[in-house]
Amino acid sequence: MTFIRKSMLVMIFTMFTVLYGKNVSVLITPEIGEVCEETFSGHYLFHKPANLGYLEFTKAPQIENMCFLGDEGKYGLANCDGHTRTVGIFMRALRFENITTAVEEKYGLPKYTLLAMLMQECNGINYLPNGRNDGGIGLIHMQPALASQFGLKTYEGCQDLVCFNHGNELRLLITEYLTSPEMLIHFDDRFHPVLNIDAAGRMLKYYSELKCIGKDAWDSAHKRYAGKYNYKQYTTNLRYFQAHLADSTFLKEVEDRFNELNPDLKINGEPADFKAFIAANNEYNKNFELDKYKDLFVSNRP
Repeated sequence: MTFIRKSMLVMIFTMFTVLYGKNVSVLITPEIGEVCEETFSGHYLFHKPANLGYLEFTKAPQIENMCFLGDEGKYGLANCDGHTRTVGIFMRALRFENITTAVEEKYGLPKYTLLAMLMQECNGINYLPNGRNDGGIGLIHMQPALASQFGLKTYEGCQDLVCFNHGNELRLLITEYLTSPEMLIHFDDRFHPVLNIDAAGRMLKYYSELKCIGKDAWDSAHKRYAGKYNYKQYTTNLRYFQAHLADSTFLKEVEDRFNELNPDLKINGEPADFKAFIAANNEYNKNFELDKYKDLFVSNRP
């Protein structure tokens, strides 16, 4: 890549970050940040490990009489105080922990890295597009440019860093196929929870192997991921979520608050509680070929 082309990419990304770096939510939700300056063809981390799909090993859980804390708004959870918002995020996000853990273990990421990122990006709300409607989507939001560079299929092949038409198209797809994930994943790999989170894991792993620009390899990876304007607040938010994930007292509060909210909860016609809710979702996540993913061996590692 020529020096002029590199300079233009850096300038475009800097302008985007300055214009769009602020977010009105309590915890900011920056985009996946830095456009890589290297070619992507040779490194195993630039390729998705497999074309995972959807196989119905277990039917989607039929859930009755359930509610969460917080209102689900354009930028995530809203209309509640900070602590209630955090509890509401955990109620939603913990159902994806068996996916984030599998990816963290595959690429040697620190524990809770990806689950904290998921909490930051989508607040645990499935199929929540980026609030600016600029084309970012996924449990861990990815712009089409970065998703494409890390081997994911995007709707209509979009490879833009920012595309509002693409964002509108994704919203229309979600509206039409919200209850049919087996259809959504055919349009865009970012709708596939395992492929989306795997790409985020590969991205962090790759960034951690580049020249260190932070306190250590993983801090450096987050700096490249979030961009220098968002890095400080972004990593502060991640540490906040990671600390709560390691706090058994707080996790018990999440469970108790959920059970208090949902005394008449039923899953598949049977009385259920928070543990049953998480277990049912963990089983459902296997429909996205999670077990196949766990068994994959990346044969082209250097």
